Amino acid sequence: MSYYSLQKQIYNNKIERKFNVTDIGKELNLMSEELSELSEAMDNNNLEGIIDAVGDLFIYVLGLCEMFKVNSDEKIMYAPIEENQDIYLRRLVKETGLIAKTLKKSNKNPVEYIDRRDEFVIHIGKLMGYCIKNLEFINQDPKDVIYSIINNNKARTHEGKI
Repeated sequence: MSYYSLQKQIYNNKIERKFNVTDIGKELNLMSEELSELSEAMDNNNLEGIIDAVGDLFIYVLGLCEMFKVNSDEKIMYAPIEENQDIYLRRLVKETGLIAKTLKKSNKNPVEYIDRRDEFVIHIGKLMGYCIKNLEFINQDPKDVIYSIINNNKARTHEGKI
C-alpha cells in the first residue's frame, strides 16, 4: 500500500462527505486542533492519544497532497534519524507553522489558484516525513495507523474529520 493510494482514499472520503477540498486555511485550523490534542496526549503520557493525533495530522497532510495534485510518495522528505522523539515532535509543529506562514504570505485563493505552491509542497513533504518518524519512533507502522483511521472514519454515521 502506498501513501499515494491512501491519499486518494482520504480525498475520496472528503468528496463523498462534502468536506472541504479547496480552502487550505480550513485544513490548517483542523491541523491546529490535532496539534492541541497531541500536546494534551503528550502531557498525559497517553500513547494512544499521541498515535491518534499524529495519525490524524498525517491524514490532513495527505489530503493537502491531493488538494495540490501532488503524489505524496514522491514528495515525502524523510527526516534524519534522531535519538529523541522530542526533536521530531518540535519539527512536526514547526512545519505545520511554516505551512500557516506560507498561507499568510500567499494570495489566499482556493487551492487551485493559490500562489507559493512550491513552498507549500516543500513544507507538506517535510511534515509527512516528521509524521512518519514520530509514528516509527513509537513502533507504529505509519501506513497501518492511517489505514485504521480511514476505516474508522468510514464506519462513522456522523460527520467525521477527514
